Amino acid sequence: MNKSYYTHIPLGDSIPLNNPHAFSVSMPTIQDVIDYEEGTQVSKEKIKTAYPRILIHPYIKKVCSLLEDKLSLCNGFSLLLPSKEAAIEVSEISGVVPSYYNYKKYTLCFFNNSLDVERYFSFMKHCGYMIYSREAEDLLIDLGEDCTLFFEQSSKNGSESTIKEVLKEGYDSREIVLSSSGMNSIYTGFKQVKEFFKESSRGLFIVYGWAYADTLAIFKKCCDEYVIIPDVTNTEELEFLLEKRGDEVVGLYLESVSNPLISVPDIPKVYELSEKYNFLVMVDNTFATPWSVDISSYCDIIFESLTKFASGYGDVMAGATIIPKKSRVSPKVIRDIKNKSIPLYLRDLNRLSLNIKGYKKRVLKVLHNSKIVEDKLLNSPKIKSVYSVNSEKNKTNWDKISRGIGGCGVISFIYNKDFENQYNMANIPKGPSLGCEFPILMPYTLLAHYTECQSSSGLKYLSSLGLDRTLLRLSVGTDSPSLTLNQILKLK
Repeated sequence: MNKSYYTHIPLGDSIPLNNPHAFSVSMPTIQDVIDYEEGTQVSKEKIKTAYPRILIHPYIKKVCSLLEDKLSLCNGFSLLLPSKEAAIEVSEISGVVPSYYNYKKYTLCFFNNSLDVERYFSFMKHCGYMIYSREAEDLLIDLGEDCTLFFEQSSKNGSESTIKEVLKEGYDSREIVLSSSGMNSIYTGFKQVKEFFKESSRGLFIVYGWAYADTLAIFKKCCDEYVIIPDVTNTEELEFLLEKRGDEVVGLYLESVSNPLISVPDIPKVYELSEKYNFLVMVDNTFATPWSVDISSYCDIIFESLTKFASGYGDVMAGATIIPKKSRVSPKVIRDIKNKSIPLYLRDLNRLSLNIKGYKKRVLKVLHNSKIVEDKLLNSPKIKSVYSVNSEKNKTNWDKISRGIGGCGVISFIYNKDFENQYNMANIPKGPSLGCEFPILMPYTLLAHYTECQSSSGLKYLSSLGLDRTLLRLSVGTDSPSLTLNQILKLK
């Protein structure tokens, strides 16, 4: 336990602390969140690193700058992608064609205006076609920069087999494919399934539940036709759609525990319907983890962001695509997923190989703590609403997939009043991301839907989805739950 996580963490400090590869950043007050969203000068000066899809890492910016100098490029903007193939694919789906410059296996994309680079990046990040800070750190040295590698613990002989063996303990798998991020796993899986069915009469995808915003962007940008069914607590709307259009459906995507309202779908029922109408079931199991639920018998493809609970330290990007033994996915799709996924960079592989060894033990501790935190929140006069897998609306569906050893490591809640002051006073890590050994409190709606929060029509739309402007999401850590409770409820 690091006591520094239970004191005030200044705006812009990395989470985890003092780590250049960290994927979260401290936003200790609601005003800091607003300033970040508004892009104020103070916020820009303080916040240098954040989740890679939110903010490009300084190391990557420096690599791009050095390559621009090396290539005598000026008066433009550049992005670095892991391959020429990836760069061209992003061009095809975004409609933006930059100038391509190869450097070793990488491709530097150069743009003449900011609108083009913004549009291109919005597609690039949702494909997971990115490089990350450790790889950029090595590139800086390769380009002649005087750069000292950050010292950290990692496996000297990390391997994919080490990571896969841990995952095999939790999943009844036929095949496991690792990738450079959870987003790349989801995009590659979706794309290869879509490609396989492109000559058939099927072309409809169903998004079941309120999916993670970045995942939803994949369907919006890359899908010919999709339907969102927001409410997963009953299957009536899904069954009605399938009765009318079941023979058009390619696949259904859902989260085993949805973000941020912690809703649980009836996954066995969904799978039963998939057998009746012959479509694939694709599940993101990041929130629940394989130690909390057993879903391998009820889906065809499982995705997991290993960046979260599997890593536990918030400093390595990685993803996994799990093909269960009972999967109906064709061998060709599996081969294509393996061939098209962006592989883990060696140093990321080594770091994850070390971190993932404690995965099961870490999650079991988190689940124990989560129940304690949930009970306290439910019984606190300061709390208006609590969203968890153990709620009355979720219990029946949760019991069908739960391993019976606790709930989920993520809880959302709303204060009764004085939301801003309560958030500001809580001295725990506050910012985006989840799944670390230390707790993280995120003002979810403000960060994920800031634009909608600025208008009455936007707030009305969010309300229709059940999202309150003041909703907070808590990722429960492995430290004593009393440390977290003392801060969010100010018990002492």
